[in-house]
Amino acid sequence: MRSVSAFLNPTALAPLRLHFAAEADLPEVRALLHATFVRELQQYADDGSGQHQDKFEQKNRMILAREGQRLVGMVAVHGQAPFSVSSRLPRGVTIDSPGQNPLEVRLLCVVPGKRSSRVAFQLMAGVYRYALEHDYQQLWISGVQEQLPLYRKLGFQAVGPAVKEGPLFFTPMRVNLHQLPRPLVQLAQKQNTILPTNHFPLLPGPPRMATEVLSAAHNRPLYHRSPYFSQQYRQVQNLLEAWMGGLGVALFPGGGTHANDVVAQCLAHLPQAESGLVLCNGEFGRRLLAHAHGAGLNPRVLDFGWGQAWDLKRIQEEIQSHPPA
Repeated sequence: MRSVSAFLNPTALAPLRLHFAAEADLPEVRALLHATFVRELQQYADDGSGQHQDKFEQKNRMILAREGQRLVGMVAVHGQAPFSVSSRLPRGVTIDSPGQNPLEVRLLCVVPGKRSSRVAFQLMAGVYRYALEHDYQQLWISGVQEQLPLYRKLGFQAVGPAVKEGPLFFTPMRVNLHQLPRPLVQLAQKQNTILPTNHFPLLPGPPRMATEVLSAAHNRPLYHRSPYFSQQYRQVQNLLEAWMGGLGVALFPGGGTHANDVVAQCLAHLPQAESGLVLCNGEFGRRLLAHAHGAGLNPRVLDFGWGQAWDLKRIQEEIQSHPPA
């Protein structure tokens, strides 16, 4: 059996174009689904239309592979319950446990004559890129028994026995994003025909949290006046004070805006509070200035204009012209 690396040899195959399915692609997509899942696999009854519409079509994100104008393969993904793989999981295994952020992979199919090529791997590279950009942690799939060797090459591992549905056996499988085969990850990173990114976020977050943190967040909250809470609070305070070299530490629950207010109020109680300097080149610099004024401070301001880089020479000159007392 050929290795993953052999399937990913870029010199052995014609280039493919991957793209997201649009409304105009749906008749062609449904024809491919009909040819694969109705006529070939006989998973569904044939109504004679030559078209098969998937039950999750409205929420699927479908990735298509083309050679020229010809559709040679497709795969669909979605991260919204219900998941079709859920009905095939053994007792005690769930797809939506805290911290998993699952993405279900469905309808992976390639036209006959192209199944020994890397079309499936190109499609899965697209899935990997999509999952990475949308912060999914795990990929899940219901593996048709005849295609289990392919799914294993893609990194999937069975999480339960095969389940018979009609003439087919489906094996529930999953793979963590960081456990995908390295050649598959490299293909997704290097391929210049990969799916276009529709947006480029410049704002921070949302932060990725450890599984232990997510699990703790699902526990029942502690009563904030109980002895146990007080003990835990003091332990955290002691640890932070040790990290700060013995300085006193106070804990304030809240977001970044609250933190800015706390810092401004602390600075307002320093003897030389009026000698401060605030740098502005956009929304957050102006917000810091508003926090300072709210605390009764009147700092000097260097405003470089919206979105402009700081002039480090100017900053240095300003600091040197107003040395701390």
